[in-house]
Amino acid sequence: MLENVIIKQNIDNTNINFNIICKKKHNYNLSTFFYDNLAPMKAYLELLKSNTILRRLSTIQLIAYFGAWFSNVAIYTLLLELKVTPQIVAFVAMLHFLAGIIQAPISGTMIDKLKPKKLMLTLLAVEIFATFFLIFVEELSDLPLLYFLIFAKMAAASF
Repeated sequence: MLENVIIKQNIDNTNINFNIICKKKHNYNLSTFFYDNLAPMKAYLELLKSNTILRRLSTIQLIAYFGAWFSNVAIYTLLLELKVTPQIVAFVAMLHFLAGIIQAPISGTMIDKLKPKKLMLTLLAVEIFATFFLIFVEELSDLPLLYFLIFAKMAAASF
C-alpha cells in the first residue's frame, strides 16, 4: 500500500524538472505508477536526440564510467588473486578517495592559473600511463607500485 509517494528530481541546465505526488489510500500497482510517469524520461531522451553536444558528452561519460568500473574490478580481482589481507583491500579502496581529498584545497587555484586544454591533456596522459602500468603489478612485492599507480590515476581523474 502506497499512502504517500513523492518523487522529486531537478536536473540543472536542462528543461527537465518534475514532481510526482501521489496520495492513495488503496493498493497501487507499482509498475503502472512507473510506466504512467515516464514523461520525464521521454523528455530527457528527446533532449538527447535533439542536442548533439549533450548526446556526445553523455556517450563519452557513459564510456568513461564503464572504463573506470572495469579498471576497479581488475584491481580488486588482482588483490583477490594475490590473497592479500582485508586491510590491504581497505587501504586500496581508501587510496581511491585520498587523492581527491588531498588536492581539493588547491585544485581550484591551479585550474584557474593553467591553460585548460594543456591541463586536461596532461591529466589524461597521467591516467593512461597509470592504467597501463598496472599490468606490471604481478606479486605482493609490487604492492607499493600498485599504491602509487592508483593514487596517481585517481589524482588525475579527480582534478
